[in-house]
Amino acid sequence: MKYIDLPKLNNPVSRFIFGTAIGPMSGGRGAETLLDAVFAEGVNTFDTARVYGESERCLGKWIKDRGLRDKINIITKGCHHDENGSRVSPEHLIKDVETSLMSLGTDYIDLYLLHRDDISRPAEVMIDALCRLQQQGKILCFGASNWTHSRIAEANSYARDTQQEGFAVSSPGLSAAKRVFDPWGGSVDISGDSEAQEWYAANKIPVLAYSALARGYLSGRIKSGQSPIAVFGPGAPMEYDCAENTERLKKLEREAEENGITVAQAALLWLLRREMTVCPIISPTKADHIRSAAAVFDL
Repeated sequence: MKYIDLPKLNNPVSRFIFGTAIGPMSGGRGAETLLDAVFAEGVNTFDTARVYGESERCLGKWIKDRGLRDKINIITKGCHHDENGSRVSPEHLIKDVETSLMSLGTDYIDLYLLHRDDISRPAEVMIDALCRLQQQGKILCFGASNWTHSRIAEANSYARDTQQEGFAVSSPGLSAAKRVFDPWGGSVDISGDSEAQEWYAANKIPVLAYSALARGYLSGRIKSGQSPIAVFGPGAPMEYDCAENTERLKKLEREAEENGITVAQAALLWLLRREMTVCPIISPTKADHIRSAAAVFDL
């Protein structure tokens, strides 16, 4: 397993980050055997969020039961919008951090991400609030999810000017397939954004890529030319269903066949070949898929 270092963390971050937005965990049933298998492959970093149902609680229970707190990096996210609108404010941040700490059963969060942005609010107030939480020891390091690179640049410029910590990482959508519409609203995907990718590479800010396998479009289950809904049914990743992505999938299929690897492995290798540092967030739920994904990070 390959790792990267982030400021103020006690452990390096595995390049393979396991995403806990999976049915058993969000539904509160837990996935202890699965998490054991992931950890056995050298994965020490787990991604969750306030809006992932019971995933925080399930992750925290597994960490406590296995006695792994000093070996695990917990990533969680807050300030996601709700039915009442924006929640990107210091008040909502504090509330979400306190709730996450209780749900996870821990007294600190290794890496905290703002889950959404509100461009009507100055980035400065969120940097100030995050730094206060960091000074209190409740979060060790922080970053943003679904913030544009220009907003992150604005936030980090303020942090430098005031001699404070800035966003250490960013977590946008990123995969070898281009997303053609946003199924959730308020999301940021840089798969087809060369300017953003160049900015991350130049500024040496690691990208924790969600939807790294395009929500299953690049998992190998869908063959080029097939409709996602024909394979996955309701909830299929239709935001990737376009002629351009069919061609991208064909290219990955050829690469997989020529090199004796799976399509998913080819898609992960595409991410690791970027000039910027990418840590894919993926959620394999079968032991052989876990081993197959982990093998990419040993190459």
